[in-house]
Amino acid sequence: RQEDLADRLLALGRKTALRMTSATKELDHASMLYDDEGLPV
Repeated sequence: RQEDLADRLLALGRKTALRMTSATKELDHASMLYDDEGLPV
């Protein structure tokens, strides 16, 4: 069952990545999620 879940999550990630624009891929997502000390915002 864990393998099935992992396979489904990986497939979801692949499908999502195909839909992302180049601008989205270039965003610094960490800067939106964490402060200068690495703590969640």
